[in-house]
Amino acid sequence: MRGFTLIELVIVVLIVAVLAVAAMPSFSVAASDMRADSAARAMLGHLRYAQSVAVSQNKIIAVQFETGGYYIAEVTSMATALDGSKVGGTVLTDPISRLPMRFMNNGPGPFRGVTVVTANFGGQAWFAFDPTGAPSSGGSVEIDYGGRRRTITVAVATGRVTATGDAE
Repeated sequence: MRGFTLIELVIVVLIVAVLAVAAMPSFSVAASDMRADSAARAMLGHLRYAQSVAVSQNKIIAVQFETGGYYIAEVTSMATALDGSKVGGTVLTDPISRLPMRFMNNGPGPFRGVTVVTANFGGQAWFAFDPTGAPSSGGSVEIDYGGRRRTITVAVATGRVTATGDAE
């Protein structure tokens, strides 16, 4: 009867363990990449939704970025949106979840654990879409998850919202 000795089995288990430990960092990097991409895709969708609401409902929709996240709100006039460093207004409701469109890094969803690194829209951390879908200013917001950064850009001339890397 042929079989494996205890020494041979221990050697095989050790080799498998070493390979598993060597693969762990690449899994961690891949998970961070996926989480950063997911957050960028979610933000991209939210900004495009805000733009579509502005056009379809003939409203001014503002987006305010903070270190801990961002929110999307309806404002009464562009003058209101442009007054001060923070946007007020009524926070929009997500049409699917029926929850307020306030996305914070300590809350549920794809933005959990994500940090807004920079947000610059004409020197402000916010911008607004007018009823034609045009942004009050162009700019970009950079987010980070586990050292993986993604950038979402709003073009002032066209109002086009895009993301870098795999996020589109």
